[in-house]
Amino acid sequence: MKNGLYNAGVDLSLKQAPSQKLLQTLRTIGFVCASEGESEELCTHWKLLGAVPIKRLIHLEPYTAEVNRTDCVNCG
Repeated sequence: MKNGLYNAGVDLSLKQAPSQKLLQTLRTIGFVCASEGESEELCTHWKLLGAVPIKRLIHLEPYTAEVNRTDCVNCG
């Protein structure tokens, strides 16, 4: 984190296709579907690359039950 921006990247795996509210939240934060050729509505593998304000990531908290796992992309 630097200057209030999270820049390590996130690899996010969902238990199933995202709910409409989670889908909108992912888009707003800046996540992109990481499953090649899959529509966002059915996508269960998401990536966040680049820097985003840390305050945006807090919006994922209500959806933790839909998340299978998360990994940091550029940690360490």
